[in-house]
Amino acid sequence: MAIGKKQFITLLVIVLSSVKTITSQAADLGPTTQDNWNYPGPASIGEREVLFYDQDSVSIPTYFLDTTTPANIYESDPTCKSTNDSKCSLESFMFNAILPFCNNEADVNCISGMGAIDSNGNRIPGNFVQNLPKVAQNQFQGNPEWKLPSGGSGELFTIPGVNNSAGNSYFVSASVRGKGGKSLKPIVTHTSFDISITPVSIRKENYDCSNPDNCTNGGFSKFTDPNGKQVWGIFGAKWANDDKTSVEYSGSEGLSLHRTGFPTGYGFYANVRLNFSPSGWMHGRLLDPNLSIDLNKGIYNLKFEGTPVRVPIAFATAKWSSLSPTLKKSYQDGSWKCKVKNCITEFSRVGVFLDYAGDDLNNVQITETPYPSGIDGIDELNQWLPLIKNTASAVLTNWSVRTLSTRESTGMNKCFQDKDRIMGLVTTNSTEYSAGPPEFDKKNGVLNYKVASPHFEPNRYPFKGTYNLLMRNEVAKCLYGFKNAAVRADISVINEKGQTSVATTTFSQDQNWISLKAANFEFSSPTVKVKLKQK
Repeated sequence: MAIGKKQFITLLVIVLSSVKTITSQAADLGPTTQDNWNYPGPASIGEREVLFYDQDSVSIPTYFLDTTTPANIYESDPTCKSTNDSKCSLESFMFNAILPFCNNEADVNCISGMGAIDSNGNRIPGNFVQNLPKVAQNQFQGNPEWKLPSGGSGELFTIPGVNNSAGNSYFVSASVRGKGGKSLKPIVTHTSFDISITPVSIRKENYDCSNPDNCTNGGFSKFTDPNGKQVWGIFGAKWANDDKTSVEYSGSEGLSLHRTGFPTGYGFYANVRLNFSPSGWMHGRLLDPNLSIDLNKGIYNLKFEGTPVRVPIAFATAKWSSLSPTLKKSYQDGSWKCKVKNCITEFSRVGVFLDYAGDDLNNVQITETPYPSGIDGIDELNQWLPLIKNTASAVLTNWSVRTLSTRESTGMNKCFQDKDRIMGLVTTNSTEYSAGPPEFDKKNGVLNYKVASPHFEPNRYPFKGTYNLLMRNEVAKCLYGFKNAAVRADISVINEKGQTSVATTTFSQDQNWISLKAANFEFSSPTVKVKLKQK
């Protein structure tokens, strides 16, 4: 992909543009939240900088790209306005569609509603205000017959009486990603689905649009690469990186949205209406999630609800020369070759920013963000925790749900798989967590889920973990070979020393779903164990 250095807007940059600094000096010992925390980088020459943050819960802009001739995709405009666009052959294509708001009951592939749930269970519907931007940089018209959603921009809502720290505005983004070809059957394959709710403040900006390129919204557009060549690539406007709390922006309208904190005492919900179903396994940043799926005449009404969770960020900077031999070895024994720009270590990550001053690692500037899921990220965090005194840099609130990526679902037990239905949802507030659904230990009949976070919040208060597992009854029958679906569960949390940790656990079951919860356990790197038994 062609990339402009200052305009690069991969998930890493989106992560770094969605947080702002605040120093926590809590007067009273207890949980605190720093939703304005700021990324304090970049690193200096000779430093390795690492940010553990859930960038997988952040969506990317809408696009619909003709990939029929991959070698030419960045030489000319690859974007398509619809499936009837005359410049697009669409023998091969890929897309990311941020879903529009449903204007009426007949609309499909859209957000049908959102709102809050108070402590008494009363639902407070949100009111749709507008899309932001009103027109996306690469907005396109979908094709329901192909099951291709229309792609636009996220939605701004207000929820009467449900005030966050900046008002009652909330930004909702639901996106579907996929690929296909007009000669294939099916024409479209959906590869991911995600949805998030973010409380926001709204700012009027004074962007300098004397150069129109300065006010182009995020998406695919033409720019000049470092070699002076005009190419197409995905990027964001120059001013998008100026404020690290930015959630969304519109250069043409002079508006920007900025992250703020959720109000306490409320759950939140979001509903979507689709003519296809997300499939397989899902991960979420929710407490006590509830998932409802209603199928009627080929239309799926999906309802996601739950309470936002507090998720720790861990940020560290250190001279290469000061790192422990173990941590150095972990990096050096990977495919680390700093003569090439795509520097990858044995640890998984979303992106690495580099600056070179020779091949000596003492003279290399590195900023990286490990993936939030997977054993590699867990191991990397555990090795950095002593350097940050096992203390989080900040704790942010989050409400989001997504399907697993290909990276996370590779090798997944067949009992968790289904190409046509959602089979389960696992949620946690941990900084790092196992990739995919829980791992099934067939010998001992145990579902294992490993998590890792700093032990302390910024004010040195012990951070308390949460874990929810929601799965279809068929999954339990498949894993354990049960004759019927009625089960009971033993739930425990085992710390890194092999000791049982104190935790609050609950279990319930209805005709469709098994629901389990472990909460109030402490970190650094425990494993949640669940053993189901036939009643």
